[in-house]
Formats: sequence, structure tokens, C-alpha cells
Amino acid sequence: MLKRFLLLSFLSLLTVTEGAVAAKPPTVDPTYGFPPSRLQAPLEATVPAQWIWVEKTQDTQTVSARGLVTLSTAPSSAALFVTGDDAVTVFVNGHKVVSTNMAENGWKQVQKESVTSLLHAGINSVAIQGVNSGGAAGILAQLDVNGKTVLRSGSHWKVLASASPPGAWAGAAFDDSHWRNATTIAPAGRGPWGTNLVNWPGMDANAWYLAHLTVHPIAIAVLSGQTSGALLSARHISVNAVSESEVPASLRIDFGKEIAGRLVLQGTPGTTMRVTTGETIAELTHVEPALDNSGPYNLTLTAGSPATTPYSAFRYALLVFPSRHAATLTRVECDHKYYPVVYKGAFDCSDPLLTKIWYSGAYTAHLCMQEDIWDAPKRDRGLWGGDLHVTGATINDVFADRFLMERSIAGLPKTAPGGAYNPALATGDINTLPGYTSSWFCELADFYRCDGDKEFLRSQRGNILALLAYQHEEFDAAHLFINPHHDWNFVDWAPDFVQDSPQSHMAVDLFDIKGIHEAVFLLRTLGDTANANKYEAWGKTLTDAARQNYPDAVTATYGDRLQTNVMAIYSGVATPAQRQAIYTRILRAGSPVWTPPASAANTAAYPMSPYYGSYVLRAFGDLGRQQDGLDLIRRCWGAMMARGTTTLWEQFDPAMPTEMNRVLDMTPYLSFCHGWSTGPTSFLSEYVLGVRSTSGGMKTVEIVPFLGDLKWIDGAVPAPQGLIRVRASRAAGGQAVTVGLPPGVDAQIGLPGRAIFVNGRPYPLVRRSGDLSYVHLAKAGVYQLKSSIDINAAK
Repeated sequence: MLKRFLLLSFLSLLTVTEGAVAAKPPTVDPTYGFPPSRLQAPLEATVPAQWIWVEKTQDTQTVSARGLVTLSTAPSSAALFVTGDDAVTVFVNGHKVVSTNMAENGWKQVQKESVTSLLHAGINSVAIQGVNSGGAAGILAQLDVNGKTVLRSGSHWKVLASASPPGAWAGAAFDDSHWRNATTIAPAGRGPWGTNLVNWPGMDANAWYLAHLTVHPIAIAVLSGQTSGALLSARHISVNAVSESEVPASLRIDFGKEIAGRLVLQGTPGTTMRVTTGETIAELTHVEPALDNSGPYNLTLTAGSPATTPYSAFRYALLVFPSRHAATLTRVECDHKYYPVVYKGAFDCSDPLLTKIWYSGAYTAHLCMQEDIWDAPKRDRGLWGGDLHVTGATINDVFADRFLMERSIAGLPKTAPGGAYNPALATGDINTLPGYTSSWFCELADFYRCDGDKEFLRSQRGNILALLAYQHEEFDAAHLFINPHHDWNFVDWAPDFVQDSPQSHMAVDLFDIKGIHEAVFLLRTLGDTANANKYEAWGKTLTDAARQNYPDAVTATYGDRLQTNVMAIYSGVATPAQRQAIYTRILRAGSPVWTPPASAANTAAYPMSPYYGSYVLRAFGDLGRQQDGLDLIRRCWGAMMARGTTTLWEQFDPAMPTEMNRVLDMTPYLSFCHGWSTGPTSFLSEYVLGVRSTSGGMKTVEIVPFLGDLKWIDGAVPAPQGLIRVRASRAAGGQAVTVGLPPGVDAQIGLPGRAIFVNGRPYPLVRRSGDLSYVHLAKAGVYQLKSSIDINAAK
């Protein structure tokens, strides 16, 4: 009853007029309507083990590392946890303990070795030789003695770039005074490796700001073997599984929705099983399962603690029991790990599909809110600048979160070339992707406009300037982007935009111009006029160069690709005539861009991923073509929802086959819950409900509801001062709109027509733009507005 009361109370806050829909929205989030947990930070913080290496990382490199610890007595128990990217050989007091191979992503499997017999009172050594085949490199180690951590890899360790150090280098007596101190790359759980470690101590535990919720399955399907018993209730299960002949018994568990967490199993002690989890049924048995903690895992039930899989994200689980084996399961559930926030924003409209997509995007973003705001809760489980630009906008419009947004935004500049963790200022592009630096400027500006935390913005001034200085090096004498550092010039999962090409150079160039504009806005907000003027002038120079070099003289478009033309609009580089040409020739439905070649009928040939779809939607909004945006959402994301998904996919083409096995054949590592695909949620809040901030902390906003082919829209957007509520519907000759403003929000409201009445009286217009008339409302309250092309009809 308490949960129902909280839910109904929350929903009542969203009802701004009589007739507004107050029913529970079509969300699948199991935490919807819950109040946030009262979580407290730990009383004392410990410095975690650090990924370490030598100062300069190289391909085909071997590094030797040593750490020392002094023990007062011989231990009664001792365990060493160690891993390395790509492989390690480990010694304790000169004795070889373990050696790993060069398997792809082998670093994810942490080695846990009992070393009790190798330790003694006095000085002890842990020596590790790490091998890097290419890319990011690191060694990570922790030694626990008698239940307490006594040694962690860190900057106090000694390192040498050598495969054959002289003498007995692995022993405690070796003189390593001529070796250098280790370079720390990132703490355990961060850097390019993230939390993708199996068996690392504490990695499966909650960060102090995350919460747990037990989620029970909705169905258990018997795939093979004999079974008796069933899912007796939401909390009780009794299943007896008996294999037939050589055919193992197998069960498929369905939780009814994608969830982030781990599978928890209890039953007959000694029972063994192979467990695989998946976001789709097809992944459970596909020959190339998706990466990141999906299994298969061999689990054995005991009489004590339950057996668990590593944390990941899934909807389904496959349990396969050995041949000629009988087992009884008494507990099958998911330990759902989530970030506790309240759905403050809301959206509803006369098209249930659009409402469903809004909430699916919100839920997808929520599942991505883990230790950081990840790209996905299953794969890659990492912090990426481009992903956060899209996911962050959704979070601003739905949750208005501050803590995790600031943690994630502040964490991105610490990723320097090679994924290195830099505790000082940025020393390279965000995630080593040039375009993602511009994403960072934009997401920081978006967040400030919504949240208004000037102290946090001030803390990022150094990174703003460092990143701008680094970007300056990436342009040639003609003021065009050239990628001189040969970084991964990723723009989108589309041909010519995954690597260096003229098209990707143009797209990044235009995005950089947008990022510089946003950086200038942030510097002016901080009162740094000198740097703001400096980079504003540079941005103008880049804009002039782009206008001179990129547009096609005949078509007035920026090439013939979606990505470059969308960025020309988003950056403000395209002139009014070019904007119209881009819409007519590129963006408009039915243009050649949206029609894949006939030879691509069985492949994903859509011109964009859902990630860049968010920029297409922004372009439609900026052009005043919201109806095209609604049509695109239905055409692309609507077709995605028709596949039965509860979250939004990393990649999608409406022409994709409906059979998931064929989809996985095409894209075997597809993420089916990806934050960068949530652009429709922010588009519907900002360009259809029409609420957009125009200053820090939403002190001033613009509200321009758009109906298009909708009969009505209803919802709320959170501001630091409270909820901004909007409901719009058609009225004779115009629109009828109800707006609720909290204290401290100054709003300009634009409606189609030549006259606007507020609370039944004619109201003075402050400006007109196209077919829109604007009024200014500066006081808190609920306002009834009506617009019309005929001033008398609005009475």
C-alpha cells in the first residue's frame, strides 16, 4: 500500500489540468515510483589498487614490476589477486605462482592464488612481469593477508621496461633502487578496463551510491529434460530438473524486462550447472555471444551462500544441468543493481507509441547509470564522451541528477591517449576520439544550463582550456581539421565515418566548431573574458574556413551524407539557404539518403546509428521540422520497439531481419541497451513538449509546445526550482496550453498564431518569429493560454 501511495502521489504532481492522464505510464523500470534511498558515503575512503605500467606505453612491450610488504608474523591465510593487459607472470618471494596467456580480453579474468606458504615474517616481494601486445597496458595486483589488504599495486611499486631484468629480480633481497617508480594509469574499476573484472575483490559490491532490488522471474521455460514443480509465486520457486539419457536438462529464465544485476541461485547443494545470460533469447546459444559477463559460467550450489553470476545486464538466463543429473532449485532471482533516482520528468501524448519510446529511453538511460554513466550496462560498461552527450540530455530531462552527472563529466578528461588515467588536466582528446572532446564541451554546457552548478563548472575550467589548446593543434594552416595525432576518428557506425576519411574529417571539424561555441559560453559564464574572446575569434575563423571549403557549389549541401549535413546545422555553420537545401536534399523523408542500395537488402544499411539519430532529431528541432522528427522516431525507434525490446539498441536498421539469430549474425557484439540511443526522449521533452533552458540552472526557459499530428501532449521537465509542467491540445483556430511554472523560472512561451490570451485576457507579445508569437511569464503559477490567427477567436 505504501508503494502504491507513493506512486499515486508522485503521478498527481504531474497532473496540471483536469483530464490529464494520471495512470501509470508504460514503463518497465522496476524502481519506478520508488523514493530514492538514503545512502551515505563510506566513513573512510581507501586508495584502491592502481593499474600500473612504465611511463611510455608501447606495443609488443614487456615490463617488470615489484612491490614489497613487511609482515610481523607468518600469515595464517593469504590470497593474491592479479591480472594484466595482455598477460602476466607472477612471483612471490622469487617463486613462480601463476602465468596467464595472451587471450583476447584475458585481463578480465582475475587470478586468485593462495600464497600462504610462500610468505614469512619480514620483507616479502610480489614481482610481476607484464606483456603488452598492443593498445592499453597495465598490471593490477592486491595481496590480502589474514583478511586484510596489505599490498596494492600503485606508484610506490618499482618498474623496468625489460623482459630479462638482471639477477634474482623477483626476490625480496633484490636491489631495485635504480628502477623507476610505477606510472599509475587508473584505479581498479576505472580507465579503459572499467569494472569488467571477474573475481576482483569488491568489484561485485555496490559503490556506496548504488542500491539493490530483488527482481523475480515472470516465467521459466523447460527446454529439455524432465522437470516437475513450477514457479509457485513471485517469491517461491521449486523446480526439479532431471536429464534424459545424454540430453542435459535445461531451463530458460525470463525476467520480463532487461535489468542490470546478477543472477542469484540456490537449491540442492552440490548441483552444478552452466549458466549463460542474455539481453535476447538468441544470445543464450549464439555461436558468438555478446561480450561482457554473459558467460557461460560453471556454477556449483552450496549449503551456504547462493551462487551468483558477475554483474551484467540481461533479460534471460539459460541453465544447463549435466547429463544424468537431478537437481532442485529453490531460489532463482536477480539482484538488480541500480542508481536510486526519481522519475521527475514525464511525457504523455495521444500516440501511445511515442509515450512508450519516451519511457523506454528513460529506462535505458537509468540502466546505464551505474558506477559512472556508462555507454551500456552490459557492453562496454565504460564512460564515453559521445555516449554521455546523448544520455546526459535524457538524464537532465528525466531525472535532473547532479551527483552521477558531475562524477562522469569530471571523469572523462582523465582519459588521456591510450586510455591513461590522468589525475591532473586533460592531455589529449576525450577517449582519444577527436569528436568526443566536442561532445564533452556540449554535455558540460547542457548540464550547466539545466543544473546551474557554477562551482562544478569552475572546477572544470582548467580542463576546458587544456582541451581547447589540444584541439588547436588538430587544425592545419587553412583552419581545417586534419587529425595530426592519427587518433581513432570515429563519428558514427556508418560507412566512411568509422575511421579517417574526408567525410569523417568534415563531420569532426563541424562538431569542433559547435564545441568551441559551447566552450566560449562556459568561459564567459565563468568571467574569463580574455579566453572567451580568444576562442570566439578562433571559432569564427574555423566557421569561415568551413563555409569556404565544405559546401557543394551546386547543391549547397555539405556533401551527400547525413552526418556532415546534420553537423552543419547543429554547429550553426550552415547558412539559412544551406539549411533549407540540407532539409530538401538530405533530411527530408524520401531523399536518396534514406534509401539503401538494393544490394544491401540483407545488411544493416541505414544511413545512421541511433546515436547519430539524436543529432538528426536535434537538426529537425532546430529547423522547426518537429513533424519530421516524430515521423523518424516512429519509423526507426518504433520499428525497434516492434521487436519486443524493453530498452533501446546500440544499432538499428528497420530493414534488419526480425529473427534475432540473423541480427546477431550481422552484428554479433550488438548492445541491446545503449544510452546513446535515447535521443527521442530528450527530443520529445525539448522540441515537442517544448521546454528548453536558455540560461544556467533553467532560470530562463523557452516553452514552445508542438502538436503536429498529435491531438494532445502532456508532461513535465525538472528544473532546480521545481517541475515545469506543460499540456497542449488543439483549440478552434489555434492551441490551448496549460503551463505550470515553479518560483524562480522566467519563461518565454511561443505559440502559433497572431494573438495569445492568458487566463482569458489578451496578453502583450514580446516578439514574433515565423508563425510563432511569444509572451513573457515571470511569476510562479499555473497559466491557461490560448492562441489564434484571429484575435477575436482567442477570446
